[in-house]
Amino acid sequence: LFALVMAVGLAASPAQAANFLLNPSFEFNNGNVVPTDWTYFTPPNVSAHDYWVVNSNSVDLCHMAPNSGTYYWKEWFIHNNTNNVAGLFQTFSSSPGSIYNASGWLATSSCDQFGLDCATWIQVEFLDASTNLVALYKSANFSTSVAPDTWVQFQVTNACDLTQPVSVGDPYFTTY
Repeated sequence: LFALVMAVGLAASPAQAANFLLNPSFEFNNGNVVPTDWTYFTPPNVSAHDYWVVNSNSVDLCHMAPNSGTYYWKEWFIHNNTNNVAGLFQTFSSSPGSIYNASGWLATSSCDQFGLDCATWIQVEFLDASTNLVALYKSANFSTSVAPDTWVQFQVTNACDLTQPVSVGDPYFTTY
């Protein structure tokens, strides 16, 4: 199991839709770095930095062109004897009555393809003032069944039942 974010959007409505994400297309830095304004999460037993902010100048036979802009986030298997749950997130405040819409673009390159047993998704969590999870929404899973070399937009539409956690065998991560 593997979680990552490529290019995502989170917007509130109905008053006026706006993208809340800072640096949503990872345009502020590149290379073996965590993108500016994002926080990276990984199991505590991982020290490798198996990710990259790929720029259009590094596009070659094993890198796709970005969906938009100049950059995109790439992450790969971290070899830590768990399910390799890792990815990026941002945290924002919310107000009562807000309505949100979230989506993002995901892809895998045919010459550097997602593993057969791997899956990723886009996830939006709502926390209370004490950072307790009160609601969680996910996109459909992205896996090798999605066409390689094609950017595909995933909508975050699946409400998860917080009373039904699903263990994925990773001691640091539970999904729903």
